[in-house]
Parts: sequence; C-alpha cells; structure tokens
Amino acid sequence: MKLLVYGTLRKGCPNHFYLNRPKEEVKYLETYTMHGFYMYRSKGVIYPSVHHGKGNIVVEIYDIQSIPVLFNICELELPYGYNIYRNELGTIFTRNPYLTSIEKIPHGDWVKYYRGGNVSTM
Repeated sequence: MKLLVYGTLRKGCPNHFYLNRPKEEVKYLETYTMHGFYMYRSKGVIYPSVHHGKGNIVVEIYDIQSIPVLFNICELELPYGYNIYRNELGTIFTRNPYLTSIEKIPHGDWVKYYRGGNVSTM
C-alpha cells in the first residue's frame, strides 16, 4: 500500500521511527508536492493536519508491505479524528479543520515549518 505522509512521520521528525524499517517492510519512494490540499496546525498541538482545498502540501510517499506497521500508524492517527482518504497517489490521513481553531501553514511543508522553530514543544 502506498502511504502519503506529511507531518511527524516524515524524515527528520519525531514519529519517523514508525517508517524507519527494513526495505522489505517499508520502502521510501519519493517526496512529492501534492495539489488540492492545505496544511494547518491546530492551536496548542505539535502536529499538522491537512484538508481538501486550494493549496499544495509536501508529502513523502512510502510503499508499506508490513501489516504491523500499517496497524501502528492507524493507531497513531485515527484516535485523533483523522480520516483515511485515497487518491491516485495512495492513502493519506486527513482531518476536518472545523473541529479546532487553526493556524494555516501556507507553504504546506511541515519539515520546513518544524525546522524553522515554529514548534517549541516537539
């Protein structure tokens, strides 16, 4: 299954260890700028969300062959109100921005935002 990750699962972020597995289980394919989504951060939390809209987000695409890895990622995302969305590129977790107050991340790149010192409690 192809999984599109955009936040704390990306390389250089705290939850990337979920994807740092042998290539038989998880294979990095590419980094891609995806159209039709915008990125935001809910006030008071240390992770981003994306939702359909005008904008671009930067994702890393992984080919996941391990059921336990997929299960762990679902356990990480689904309890926090994320939904599974599939398109021609793969599967991505989205979240309704109207559940919380939001801060838009206009460039759509969580790693850039994170490394820029915008997340003080990560």
